[in-house]
Amino acid sequence: MELHEKVKFNGFEIDCEVDTGTNYTVFKRDIFKKAGVKPVKKIKAIFADGREKEVNAYVEQIEIRGCKLPPVILVEGEQNLLGHNVLQQLGAVIDEKKGKIIYRVCPSEIPKI
Repeated sequence: MELHEKVKFNGFEIDCEVDTGTNYTVFKRDIFKKAGVKPVKKIKAIFADGREKEVNAYVEQIEIRGCKLPPVILVEGEQNLLGHNVLQQLGAVIDEKKGKIIYRVCPSEIPKI
């Protein structure tokens, strides 16, 4: 079963496949170009088939279901994927039988001390 989530980024709403095996959240290159953001560095991406490739990495803020996350690492790729780095921040629980995701934490709602 393929799960999808809408991610808001710089005025765009992006449909992402939920991928717990992907370390970082991935957007297609054209999204970054349209948003007018610049990469901060290159990182090594390791693909499911074992390939390794240097990809552009960005540090940007995203929003999921009204929850604004602190800036996260986003990388360029061939498809839009919601990765482990964001799922973990949100305390995601994935119910594959029901085909839904429950988020237990919203970092923007945690009071700052």
